[in-house]
Amino acid sequence: MKRWMAMCLAIIMVLTMLPGTVFAAVESDSGKLEGTLTIKGTLKEGEKLSADLTKVKPTGFTTDQVKYEWFRVGADGKNMSVGTETTYTLKTEDVGCSLQLTLTGKEGATVTGTISSSKVGPVAAKEGSAPTAATTPTVSVVPETPTPSSVQENNSIENDSGVSAVPTQGPVVTQSSTPAPVQQPSVAPVNEPSEIPTQTPVPDTNHGSTGGSENSLPTINDPIIVQDNNGIKAEITTEALPAGKVGEPYHANIEASGNVVGWELENRVLPKGIVWDENTGTFTGTPEVAGTTPGIMVKATFEDGSTDSKTFEIKIEETDKTQDQPGPDTGDQDGTDTPSGPSEDDTQTVELSTDPETVDFGTLYTGYEDAKLSFSLINSGTKKAEKLTYTLSGDMKDVLVVEEISSVESGGNVPVTVTLKSGLAEKEKAYSSTLTIKDEDTGTEVEVKISAKVEKRIYKLKISNKELNFGSYTVGYTNISSQEIKLSNTGNADLTVKIPSGESFDVDGDVEAVLKEGDSATYQIKPKSGLGAGEYSEELTFTTDEGAKASVTAKVTVKEKENYSFDVYWSQDNGEFKGDFGYAPLGYNDENGFAPHSRNLVIRNTGNKELNFKQPVSNSGDKSVYDITKLDEATMTNVQPGEEIKVAVRPKSGLTADVYDEDIVIDATNDKKDPVVKHVTFTVVKSGISIYQGVSANQGTIKAKNGVEKSQSGLGIPGTVKIKTTSGSRDATVKWNIKDCDYNPDLKEEQSFTVWGEVVLPSDVINPAFVSRVTSIGVRVLAYDAKKANKSENKIYGIAQGDVFQAGKTISFSAEGSGMNRKESPEKGDVRYEPTYWKVTDTNAKWSAEDGWNKAPYSASFVIGNSGSYKLKVTFTKETYDGEKWVGNEKDSDGTDVKSVSFRVKGNANTTSDKKNTVTKVKNAVKTGDETNIVPMILLAVAGVLVIGGAGIVLRNRHKKDQRGK
Repeated sequence: MKRWMAMCLAIIMVLTMLPGTVFAAVESDSGKLEGTLTIKGTLKEGEKLSADLTKVKPTGFTTDQVKYEWFRVGADGKNMSVGTETTYTLKTEDVGCSLQLTLTGKEGATVTGTISSSKVGPVAAKEGSAPTAATTPTVSVVPETPTPSSVQENNSIENDSGVSAVPTQGPVVTQSSTPAPVQQPSVAPVNEPSEIPTQTPVPDTNHGSTGGSENSLPTINDPIIVQDNNGIKAEITTEALPAGKVGEPYHANIEASGNVVGWELENRVLPKGIVWDENTGTFTGTPEVAGTTPGIMVKATFEDGSTDSKTFEIKIEETDKTQDQPGPDTGDQDGTDTPSGPSEDDTQTVELSTDPETVDFGTLYTGYEDAKLSFSLINSGTKKAEKLTYTLSGDMKDVLVVEEISSVESGGNVPVTVTLKSGLAEKEKAYSSTLTIKDEDTGTEVEVKISAKVEKRIYKLKISNKELNFGSYTVGYTNISSQEIKLSNTGNADLTVKIPSGESFDVDGDVEAVLKEGDSATYQIKPKSGLGAGEYSEELTFTTDEGAKASVTAKVTVKEKENYSFDVYWSQDNGEFKGDFGYAPLGYNDENGFAPHSRNLVIRNTGNKELNFKQPVSNSGDKSVYDITKLDEATMTNVQPGEEIKVAVRPKSGLTADVYDEDIVIDATNDKKDPVVKHVTFTVVKSGISIYQGVSANQGTIKAKNGVEKSQSGLGIPGTVKIKTTSGSRDATVKWNIKDCDYNPDLKEEQSFTVWGEVVLPSDVINPAFVSRVTSIGVRVLAYDAKKANKSENKIYGIAQGDVFQAGKTISFSAEGSGMNRKESPEKGDVRYEPTYWKVTDTNAKWSAEDGWNKAPYSASFVIGNSGSYKLKVTFTKETYDGEKWVGNEKDSDGTDVKSVSFRVKGNANTTSDKKNTVTKVKNAVKTGDETNIVPMILLAVAGVLVIGGAGIVLRNRHKKDQRGK
């Protein structure tokens, strides 16, 4: 039974834990950059490289979330930033070097951290260039005499491109796509062997491959293909290095899982005669001295950017010698020969030497930081050097620090590190000191010459051209060829060049080029497009972060296009005039005031060339009824750009009743264009025509309702006004300028504004004196009349006064407030009553139910299980619209309104037991923000209840059975 109970409890515990595990949200990918970043493209000058992001996490990020930075890695291992675009085109400067790409999450982006690709290279020169060892990918194998300890199965050597070849016995085999000189392996700068085996090319019997077609070497046209490790951990797998013997060839490979893209020897103290090849991870040479060299640290860098380091030791043993010559005759009586042994006079000695014999810190610059160099102290003697001391002399002795020198075993060597402290000043000649190391027991000494050159840093930038003259162009030019300038670093320190931003000239090139000593960079300069007419001269200054500068002055002239043009228009001095001299009664003259005034015709040179004009004339010639001012020849010739000529035009006096239409012709002699024609008209009317004498400038003010249409009819503006004429007051239509009046139909506040108009004269009224026909009218648009709410309109539906309901049945009702169901959108100031609260109580106030609303539907339901009298009360709250939202006005005297209705319930819900009264609100459930699907949890809960119930039944039956058994 206990076992059954334990099982039930375990099931219940599992069920209660499931919701937290089954329905937990899945965490999103980390935003940190990780995985493997590789480079795609062909390693050849002029080709474009790009990033392969297929194995970079997190997935789905966009290129605008990260910063790209391309690095060029030289043969010396130093790198230089060469680009920040998503792609990089290989340049001439990249030939022989490797490339590396780094991605960094931008500030504020969801992507964080930094990831770098492996180095790929070397870059080959484009076709047609002379092939070199640096530009043609090759694989070189150092010749060796294999021994059982040095030959390993599947031993491989990798070049910089990540291509593996199996080493073979015998001479070097060099494989490449084009003939190239054999490259010596890169070796450590110390402990070089006294003899390096000669590398002699031999015929390629494997057709360019040491391991079949699958291991064929890349050509300069092959794209870079980086393979992953297929799930194998990238690490150094070699456990120990084989021992060697003095005078016998030595060879040992460092093996690793995964694809190694770079080897590095972090402790370069090796047995004398042994060298290190950083291209293949191989130790080779012929040992010269016996002993054990510990602490040799090798570092491997893999294609995924990871590294692994391991420390080894190399033990060199003495060569076994066979006694093949008899010893000296001792003259023993028995006639036998006794082998000779060591002489009693032999003494043990200490023989000290260094590799290299001199230490040169090279050229340093003022302000340098502490520098360190190491060399090997070698004991070739037969005695251990146990008590070593040293002394320093020369002009650097006060700034040189020698780390503690330990003892040196016979035939062994130890590293010695010398630190040059900062503080040496600039000096024309090199500094020199001597480090003397002495074995106090034997008095043996060895001297090491130490030197350093300190120079002043010179930041100097030279420019190839001081001035660029682009010549002359015409406005609207489409393209101007750029000119090239070259910047050179003529100092002795790196310079970071910044491109100038010109106002009139564009500068194109590397925006932040890093120039090493002697390096150069080219830039393209040209005038910007769209320059207007003028002479442009601008000094463009290239600056550097280090303070060096170099400037070039760029010049260009932009001329205007030849433009012969002019404009003719009527002077507006006397009001708007369009060539219509209007009407005049028969017998008009200056004395009676009905003769029209003269008008000025303006001729303006709108081009950029001088113009010569003819005298303006009417197309009617001598029969013209218009007087036109005669201009002198000087006025009409040499009219400069922008100058004006005014010509007065007026109808002649004494004309009979008629309409007089003519054209005034204006022509320039040197514009090669058609003349300009201006039309004029004048009407002389016969007797019986009224003369216009004016109109009231203010027609008063009218009222309009809020929100009316912006039109003459909408605003209620009259269509006619009264004008004065020689025949009395007359009605005249008005052309009102409704469009430009200051009226906004959307505003609910009161608006007052003026509408201007122009009188249209009747056909029998003339205006020979050009009296103003402008008039106006004031308009007052009333404010919006807000909609009010009436408490009497607040209603309760579903329950009427005196209704009777059956006990236990659902009773539903709804409430509607005044102003709640308006179809149109509310306006500022509108008022409504919103149902907000309800309550049901019985007559004796022994039971009640209540709830409220904050949005539609304003409905609820309840069930009453007992008979009796009840009352439902609904509270309505007054609200006013403030233009954006409804705001409650509960504090107003009429801020709330309570409506009630009485009803009865008969019968009982249950004859055996009273059913409690319940309330069910008909409204949307409150949203908590938890979107978890609770159906599976409910099912799990039901399952838990069933299990518990089943356990209870079993226990009860078991208990009854036990009782019967008793």
